[in-house]
Amino acid sequence: MLLAQGIAELGLSEQRQILTAEMKRITEAEDQARQESAAYRQQADEAAAARQAIEVRLADLELLLKQRGLQIEDLQLQREGLIGERNDALEHGKGLQEKLQALQVKSEQDRVAQDAYIRKVEERAHREVDRAREERKASATQAKLVSTQLEKLQRKLDSAQADLHRSEQRIAAQEARADTLAQQLIRLSETSPLKRKPRIKRQAQPRAIKAGPQPQ
Repeated sequence: MLLAQGIAELGLSEQRQILTAEMKRITEAEDQARQESAAYRQQADEAAAARQAIEVRLADLELLLKQRGLQIEDLQLQREGLIGERNDALEHGKGLQEKLQALQVKSEQDRVAQDAYIRKVEERAHREVDRAREERKASATQAKLVSTQLEKLQRKLDSAQADLHRSEQRIAAQEARADTLAQQLIRLSETSPLKRKPRIKRQAQPRAIKAGPQPQ
C-alpha cells in the first residue's frame, strides 16, 4: 500500500515538474510573443510615419514641379517677347541702314552733279563768275545740311545697334535661366522617391515581418 502510494506520489511529482516546466515555457513564449507584437506594432507605426512623410514630400515636390513648370512657361513667353523686340529692332535698324545708304547715294550723286555744274559754271563767261560763286556757296550749304542729316542717321543707327545688342544679351540670360530651371526639373524627377514607395508599403504589412523583427 505504501509502495503504491509512493509510486503514485512520485508520478504526481514528475507530472508537476513537467507541468511547471510547460507553464514556464508557455509564459516565456507569451512574453516573447508580446515583445514581438510590440516590436511589430512599433515597426508598423514607423513605416506609417515614414510613408506619411514621403507622401508629404511627394506633394511638396509635385507643387514645386508645377511652380517650376509655370516659371518655365513664363520665361518662354518672355523669351518670345524679347525675340519679337529683337526682330523689331533688326527691322528698324535695317530701315535706318537703307535710309543711310539712300542718303549716301544721293549725297554722292549731288556731289557729282555739283562738280559737273561747277565746272560748267567756271567755263562760262567771266561776267558770271560772281553768280557762280554764289551758287557754289548755296550748294556747299546744301551739302553741309546733307552731311548733318547723315550724322543724325548714323547716331540713330548706332543707338539701334546698341539696343539690339542689349536685347540679345537679355535673350541669352533668359535662355540660360530657362536651361537651369529645366536641369533642376530633371534632377528633381530623377531623385523623386516615387519608385521606392511600393517597397515601403510591403514593409508596413505584418506578414512581411512574421519571421521576427528586422533591423531598420
